[in-house]
Amino acid sequence: MKIASIAISKKNGTRKVQVDEASLIQDYGLFRILGLRYCFDGRYEEALVACKKALDMQPDNVTTLRDLAVIYVGLGQEEEARAAAAQVLRLDPNFSVEHVAKLWPGLPAVRKRFVDALRKAGLK
Repeated sequence: MKIASIAISKKNGTRKVQVDEASLIQDYGLFRILGLRYCFDGRYEEALVACKKALDMQPDNVTTLRDLAVIYVGLGQEEEARAAAAQVLRLDPNFSVEHVAKLWPGLPAVRKRFVDALRKAGLK
């Protein structure tokens, strides 16, 4: 049984949560969060696996497709990143990187890296 660790930042430190990946099989949200966590840590291969599992459950989820574009940029797979970005725009023609940046709850440095990757994928 493989165990995944997810670090959850708190104002006064970081708390680690361990999740049995087998229990995630039917949980879209946990796969998406796990994918983002791996992405933020630069673990793009693992992020891709988690993101694709989330997309298996919700193939037209704009947020996860957006994350997929960022992951592909991190992997240096710009063609795939642009294809994911095209799917985002097909599902949400009004998608805005600026809107994502305004709502970003995380650290400014992480937000910048995420936004830059979205732009590199071709989103505006």
